[in-house]
Amino acid sequence: MHRKKRIAVAAIIRDERSDILTWLGWYRNLGVDTLIIFDDGSSDGTTQIIRDAACCFDIRLYKIENQEGSHILRQKDVYLYVLKNIAPYFDWVGFFDADEFLFLEKNQNLADFFAQVPADVGAVAFNWCNYGSSGHVLKPQSPLIWAFDHHSTAQETINRHVKTFIRPAAWSGEWVNVHYFPLKNSRYVDASLNDMRWSKTPGISSETPDWSSGRILHYQARSMEHFIERAKRRRDVTLTVDDFRIIDRNELYAENPKKMWENIAPWIKKVELQSYVRAFKGLDNNQNNKSEYLNSEFNIYEIVHEHYRKKLFALYVPRAGEDKVFIFTVDEGGFPVPIKIEFDYRVCDEFVEYTLISIPSQNKFALQNPTTHKYLCALPSECNLKLSSSRKEISDWEKYSFKECDYPVIHPSLFLLLQDIFSYPVTLESISYFYKIDPKMMYYILPIAVKVLPPEETAQLEILLGFKIL
Repeated sequence: MHRKKRIAVAAIIRDERSDILTWLGWYRNLGVDTLIIFDDGSSDGTTQIIRDAACCFDIRLYKIENQEGSHILRQKDVYLYVLKNIAPYFDWVGFFDADEFLFLEKNQNLADFFAQVPADVGAVAFNWCNYGSSGHVLKPQSPLIWAFDHHSTAQETINRHVKTFIRPAAWSGEWVNVHYFPLKNSRYVDASLNDMRWSKTPGISSETPDWSSGRILHYQARSMEHFIERAKRRRDVTLTVDDFRIIDRNELYAENPKKMWENIAPWIKKVELQSYVRAFKGLDNNQNNKSEYLNSEFNIYEIVHEHYRKKLFALYVPRAGEDKVFIFTVDEGGFPVPIKIEFDYRVCDEFVEYTLISIPSQNKFALQNPTTHKYLCALPSECNLKLSSSRKEISDWEKYSFKECDYPVIHPSLFLLLQDIFSYPVTLESISYFYKIDPKMMYYILPIAVKVLPPEETAQLEILLGFKIL
């Protein structure tokens, strides 16, 4: 029996709160065994998120104490430290940035990819595939692999840059740059296992990239807001609008990275739950002095549409917003299960928030995605009863009516917990109290309960979490 190859990825990061979980989940899903992270002075909660993620995966977190001077020099120091002190414990180590996502075209995971790499190969270089802003000025609420779906062509010169996976034993011990590592008696190949041909600068290929087997999805631009934040962080360089225009290339559309999200999202949800549990542990859960009774402030409705025959429901909690509902469906036991909605990234949410758009003349409503502002469409039976969050305008397929349920919809334990929580003002203390009593049921309700916290309680929760709630 062959020993399983140990695979690690090393990175230096700073202030990546909005995207770091997607990056971590991406490489975990790709089959990396260990993530080696060096934090370069984050102040937005990135470090705390990584610590919470480390409870759910093998992540080694290091802190760079001195952020003075050139970022490139700090990156060199980090990579050399990893190569000398950590890499020897692994068979393959990749060196990537937090905006670089390795995508394999022909293999499901890295283990399968490296199984076909000949023994005389010491390093594999993957060319960049630079992604643009996809028209985003502000940071999108959706994950970056979902929001940024347009990239440059292979002919763009910048895509000749590579990033590397190296066999540590093949490294010569010399340093050139962060893209290229000198080897001793080994071949340097591309993703298709052809020998690399370098330009005058090692780390930059002399030919147009071959993306047929793999590439680095390089989200260098992201939104204009991302770029401005990056410009503020990089004290060693001056970035201008012209720099943004150069990298903001959006010639080609790519859907495949979005397909990875369904595998990543459940793990991210697990990490987020870990963050909340950690925050709640520090609270005093004395519920003896309950606040005034408010009546049970929630309703459950059946959503009716002439084309959609599956059971679909709406949980209405006025304190979450008069125009908000949480749509859901249940299994045979009455427990909410994720709804598959085309073009909606919230693939593992049991309760999916939508905005109610009233159509008074017809006594109906439309349901608008609060992130994309597209309308929920119930496609006809020939489309296999599919829900799609894709319509820009409201027509008959986007109109729904609600009717009160005269039968039990959800499991009695979950219904009683909803009554308990929403019969009193929702506070951090009450959420923590009910979570400790029934964590299984609170798993479903927690995202909704957090949304109805008053502003001062939300601010306190963010202090306990160590980062902003997006």
